[in-house]
Amino acid sequence: MTATKFAAFSAGPRICVGQNLAFIETKIVIASIVARFEMVPEPGQNVAYTQGISLGMMEPLMMHLKAV
Repeated sequence: MTATKFAAFSAGPRICVGQNLAFIETKIVIASIVARFEMVPEPGQNVAYTQGISLGMMEPLMMHLKAV
């Protein structure tokens, strides 16, 4: 990720000192929201993977969310 990807944090010698804290807070908020749901795969999907440097999906994996 380049330093100028998020313009709100600026770049160079005057970069925002709270950038790393903001990224950590964002991860915590997303994790706490996801933890409130149970993810159940949609039945009848064809799960196929792509081969490459990393494992990927050929088609999106559709999920149903149930509140916990």
